[in-house]
Amino acid sequence: MDDVGTVAGAEAMLGRDREVAAALTAAPGRPVEFHAPCGFGKSVLLGQVAARLSERSGVPALYLQVGGYGPNDLRQRLTGLLCTSDVPLSGVRATLLLDDVSLGPDELREVLDDLPRCTVIIGCNRPLLGRRGRSILLTGLPTDLARQALCRYLGRDLTAAERVDADRLCRLVGGQPLRLRQAAALVRDGRHQFGHLTRAVERDPDALDRLGIDALSRPQQRTLALLAFAAGALLPAGLVGYVIGRGDIRPILESLHERGLGERTGDRFGLAVRHADDYLALLMDELTLADAVSSIVSWIGRQEPGGAQALDAADAALSIISHAVEHRDWRVVADLATVIEPIFALAGRWNAWSAAVTAGLEATRQLRDLTTKHRAVAG
Repeated sequence: MDDVGTVAGAEAMLGRDREVAAALTAAPGRPVEFHAPCGFGKSVLLGQVAARLSERSGVPALYLQVGGYGPNDLRQRLTGLLCTSDVPLSGVRATLLLDDVSLGPDELREVLDDLPRCTVIIGCNRPLLGRRGRSILLTGLPTDLARQALCRYLGRDLTAAERVDADRLCRLVGGQPLRLRQAAALVRDGRHQFGHLTRAVERDPDALDRLGIDALSRPQQRTLALLAFAAGALLPAGLVGYVIGRGDIRPILESLHERGLGERTGDRFGLAVRHADDYLALLMDELTLADAVSSIVSWIGRQEPGGAQALDAADAALSIISHAVEHRDWRVVADLATVIEPIFALAGRWNAWSAAVTAGLEATRQLRDLTTKHRAVAG
């Protein structure tokens, strides 16, 4: 799977020297976590740390995108990656960079207890370690560094006329790297000037999302809609291309990442959960959930059940199931649960398998009740 390795394409982020230095103090029994909402560069920071560790020790650190892994699934994944027949997980020495960790504090503590000889560095949306390690809030960049980052994304220096508005925009978005990337893309395309973006953000803090989506082509919007349905998971590029009907999907996915409207790790692309509902509200006419799921089920059926592509798609399908359950789209839940249950069972992903089975049983019950009600009304 492509959730392991290093953060592909991760550029060095300005202004994170202190955070990198703090991460390098992590040691067995002294994990370090970086927590912040989406958009503050946790994954990029972990990529920088991995590069520094590799330079320092000559041994690359192991990066793992945790995402929706439950504690048992995470242990199983780490065992498969790190253990040999004569060395259990508790005896392994390794440096682990665990990104996008969504476990609860107690669940994370149990996992760390199984890794007493490992150095662990964590990226998460909220504090998890408590007294178990060092917790660092990842904040936005100060205005001078935010301006430099904006110029980097823009691909040129600011003009004298742009400088005041650009600095004001940097302060309005709190130096958040994701927002800086979005603003730079809009100016780079020639659609907006910094003064207009500043006024828009003053009226609506999420205006850059809306303006960015408005600037997309139809294929880009359809692709983003699919990522929004599966928010919280990373989809293989091949699956996205199959659903959208584009063999040249990679340039579209790369463009969404460059515009700050999508995430990328290796060959997989996604969207943070917090963006899902807002993006779907803006993209509701571009792609229906039923059509997307029909294509996803078909694509999964073409894959080797024990292969990495099928497992990546199953993880994405589990995120779509969560979305469908919230909207009580039980047919979608049933179709997806049926196709992904055997994939998780074959991989030994028992937390995910249990979630799929539970959702599938609930969908079956709901569909049966609906059928009974319809028959009663018809009779």
